[in-house]
Amino acid sequence: MNYLAHICLADSSEENMLGNFLGDFVNKSLENEFEQSIRQGIIMHKKLDTFTDSHPDFLRSRKRFQKVIDAWQGY
Repeated sequence: MNYLAHICLADSSEENMLGNFLGDFVNKSLENEFEQSIRQGIIMHKKLDTFTDSHPDFLRSRKRFQKVIDAWQGY
């Protein structure tokens, strides 16, 4: 679901969609290896993750599922 959300929130260019999809797999040191529009998508992906991961609604929901999250972490 996370990848679909990132692609839906990307701008309409295929390159930006690709960057949004790749965001979890590309670390900062490799960002410059991509063309600008893909790089913008990667950066957008990381900003979206930072925003959602710190949002109060997400944090509240995460608490509800913490035992399940802990049980599945590492798989």
